[in-house]
Amino acid sequence: MKKYENLTLENQALDVEQCYFVNCVVKNCQLFYGGGSFDWQNCTFQNCEWKFRGAARDTIQLLQTIGLLKIQGNQPPPLVNSTSGAVN
Repeated sequence: MKKYENLTLENQALDVEQCYFVNCVVKNCQLFYGGGSFDWQNCTFQNCEWKFRGAARDTIQLLQTIGLLKIQGNQPPPLVNSTSGAVN
């Protein structure tokens, strides 16, 4: 796991998977998450944009569809799957 410690990360695109953030300030960053392992301790996130992909994006969309999650603001884009059909 890649470790970020005692840093200010600013204006970066970061993959959250396989990262460990300790005592960091994350400002104006795009954070990408697809469902893998991560950890953070004593961190602050300021004006960051989350981008969900893969399994994480699918889970968010399922939770929104069944009404268990309501997201305001930066919602993930709708999932487009041209091969989907009726679910039995």
